[in-house]
Amino acid sequence: MLNIAIVDDEQVLRDILVRYIEEWKERERCEAEAETFASGEAFYFAWCGQQRYDVLFLDIMMGGRHQPCEAAQGAGKGFDYHIHHRNRRLHAGGL
Repeated sequence: MLNIAIVDDEQVLRDILVRYIEEWKERERCEAEAETFASGEAFYFAWCGQQRYDVLFLDIMMGGRHQPCEAAQGAGKGFDYHIHHRNRRLHAGGL
């Protein structure tokens, strides 16, 4: 099972991404579960408790104590990441 975290402060965007993931699961016959978070803090606390996410979708323009990228960095090493903006790949690396 693929565990997916979606971190975005806008409910509409979280809902759209969940819908895309549900459509992908059906099309690819893949087992996956998406969990949404409205803040970097909420994601960070969930990560500290479970550390179970394989894929992270992060809104890179959020405020708060733990911005999503900082929360992902605090979640630990071992993630490869790709930053996309409107279908353009901007950056890739590892945490």
